[in-house]
Amino acid sequence: MPNITTLLTDALAAYNISAFYDAGEGILVAHPATVSRHKALTGEHIVLVTPYTHSPGCHATAWVPDGEPDFMNIATVYEPQRGSALDDEAARCALAVAQWFTDPRPTAGAVVLDALAKYGITAREGDAGMSYEVPIGPHAPAQADSPVYLSLCDRAPGVEHVPAAHTGWVVFAHTASGEPVGDALYCTSGTVLVDCDADSAAAAACIADYLIRLTP
Repeated sequence: MPNITTLLTDALAAYNISAFYDAGEGILVAHPATVSRHKALTGEHIVLVTPYTHSPGCHATAWVPDGEPDFMNIATVYEPQRGSALDDEAARCALAVAQWFTDPRPTAGAVVLDALAKYGITAREGDAGMSYEVPIGPHAPAQADSPVYLSLCDRAPGVEHVPAAHTGWVVFAHTASGEPVGDALYCTSGTVLVDCDADSAAAAACIADYLIRLTP
């Protein structure tokens, strides 16, 4: 049976992503096929490791040079899905890596913004770019402990991850001071990957329904 490294290399190749194994570091380095191997580490690249011995999964992180011989970790691209079949894990990880290298890069945030736009809802950036906020508007209750906006972020958390690494949106109502009001209005798994398109559509529908119910 092929090991996870072989499966990952083959799965990445299907997306025109090259990879080589660094035996000294015990890592697989992925880079666009248009970049030669000897130049792979001079630009942005992705390091893939398999941290679990008994339940192999793949952890992928993006790196850039940070002054020779150092590198800086700029993002987590894919988190391992423990208990998955090796070929399924390799396929999911390879898709996330391929999306990361796509220009322009697709994001789960863009997917959910498009889903909200279908209801005429515009979200603003919140929490240092880690979430979106949807103002409740003029129909929000006037009490100090009443919600005035909704927050939307991935359970990871964040909004800039690629769709293939999406683990589910969570939506909360907040007071003007930022305190959450009650339980989450919408929440999916948080650890297991979910379909970004379907989850975004469901989260947007939940937000739209909440806003409609506040309209006199």
